[in-house]
Amino acid sequence: MKVIILCDSRIDFSLDEFDVERFVLLSDTIEQLPSFSILKNDIEHRYPIPFNWEKDSLLISIGNCIEYIGSESENIRLSLKDMVLLQCINAIFNGGSSNPRTLGKRISPEEISFLLDL
Repeated sequence: MKVIILCDSRIDFSLDEFDVERFVLLSDTIEQLPSFSILKNDIEHRYPIPFNWEKDSLLISIGNCIEYIGSESENIRLSLKDMVLLQCINAIFNGGSSNPRTLGKRISPEEISFLLDL
C-alpha cells in the first residue's frame, strides 16, 4: 500500500530508516530518496566537519528537512545544524551545488564556519 501526501504545511511524523527510500520529492524534477545507508554515506562525504550523528538523530533531522529539500522558499525554519544538513542533501540532488540560506537570508561560508565552531 502506498500513501501519497500533498500538502503545503508541516506534518509531524516519525521517520525510520526504511521510510527514507519511500519518499518521492516533487519539485522541478521528481526524485526518489535513496536508501538510508546510501543517503547517510552521501551526507558524510559532503558534511563540512567529521560526521558523527547517531542514527536516530539523523532520521529526526532528515524528517525536519524533507519539506524543504529542493525548495527556494525564503521561509525555511530549521535549526542551524539541520540547515547544514539540508544544504548537504540539496547538494546531493543538485549535482554538488547548494545555496546556503537560513530563515530567508544567505549566509556566507565564513558564517557557516563560525557557527560550526561554537
